[in-house]
Amino acid sequence: MNAPSYQPNGRQKRLDTATDAFLDTIVDFIVYRIFRKKPAQLKFDVAPEQFDALKLACATEWAELLREREKAKKACDRRLLIGFIASLACAVISIVVFIGGGLFLAIIPLLISGFKAAKFKQDFNHHFAENLLPKILDHLDGFHYERHGIIPLDSVRDSRILPPHQEELTIQEDYLRTEIGAVTVEMVECQLSRMKTDAKGNRRKSTEFKGVILNMTLPHTFPSRVILQANWGKVLSFFQQKPMDKDQRITLDNNPFGKDFHIYAEDEEQAKQILTLDFLQNYKRFTDKLDVAATEMSLFGDQCVMLLHRPKDLFMPPNLHGEICEETVLYPMLQEIEMIEELTVIALEASGA
Repeated sequence: MNAPSYQPNGRQKRLDTATDAFLDTIVDFIVYRIFRKKPAQLKFDVAPEQFDALKLACATEWAELLREREKAKKACDRRLLIGFIASLACAVISIVVFIGGGLFLAIIPLLISGFKAAKFKQDFNHHFAENLLPKILDHLDGFHYERHGIIPLDSVRDSRILPPHQEELTIQEDYLRTEIGAVTVEMVECQLSRMKTDAKGNRRKSTEFKGVILNMTLPHTFPSRVILQANWGKVLSFFQQKPMDKDQRITLDNNPFGKDFHIYAEDEEQAKQILTLDFLQNYKRFTDKLDVAATEMSLFGDQCVMLLHRPKDLFMPPNLHGEICEETVLYPMLQEIEMIEELTVIALEASGA
C-alpha cells in the first residue's frame, strides 16, 4: 500500500515561506550589511563586449531594479531599526521594574519587526523574478526563459542520477532553453523531496536534491552509459547515492582525478573510449569553475544529464544589503550562459561529435 502523499495546507505554506524569508533577511543583513561579505560567483570568463551589450540593452530594467531595491531596502532597514529600539526599550523597562521574563519580552518586538522586514524582501524578490528577470533574459539572443517552466523528469529519469523522490513534492522554476548548433540544452532550478518516517513514526519532508538540472540532447549517441559522480569523501561517501551496481564502478588508468570522481560504466572498454584524458582534464577544469557543493553527470543514449547540487537560486535576486552593480547582477547571468556553452563542448567531445 502506498504511503499517503504529503500536501501542506495553505496556512503551513505561508508560515514556511514567511519563516524562510525572515531568516534570509536576518542572515543577509548580518552577512552583507555588517560583515560586508561579497557573494560567491562562478569562475567563467565573459567577453567584455558581450557584457557591455547586455548592460546597454538592459538600461531600462536596470534603472527599475535599482529604484525598487532602494525602496525595499529603506523599508526593511526601517522595520529592523524600529524592532531593535523596541527590544532595547523592553529590556530596559524589564530591568527597571524587575519584570520576569524580560529577555523574552525584549525578543518579541525584534521578531515581529523581522517578519515585517522580510515581507519587503519577499515583495522585491517577487517583483524581480516575475517582472524584471524575464525582461533581462529576453535580451539574450537564442535563449527562451520561463519562470515556471519545467523539465519533465521522465525525460531524464534514465540518467539514474536522480535521487528517490515523490513527484507531488517536486518544485521547478527558472527554466532556460537554447539551441547550440545541433545540441538542445535545457536548464532548470529543481528541488526533489520525499516523505520519510522517523523512529517515532512521525512523517516529515526530506529534501533529497536542491540545485540545477541540465539536460542536453546531442546529435550522436553514446555506446553505453557512463556516470561521473563527485566524491564526497571517505565518510560522506557512505551516505552517497549509488547510481549503478557496485561492481559497475570502475577505475581508469588514465584518470589523474581518481580521488575527485566516482566513475560507473555499463561497459568498461567503451567507457575508456569516452573518458579520454582530454575529456577528464576539461571536465575537471569545468567543475572547478562552478560554485556548487557537488556534481553528477550521466552520459547515455543521445543525452547528457548533469545535476549541480547548488542550494542558492539559479538567477539570484540582488541582496538588499549587499553590494550592487552590473558586475554583481548581470555578469553572473552571462556566466550561467558561458557555463552552458562550455558544458556543451565537453559533452560533444565525449560523444565523438
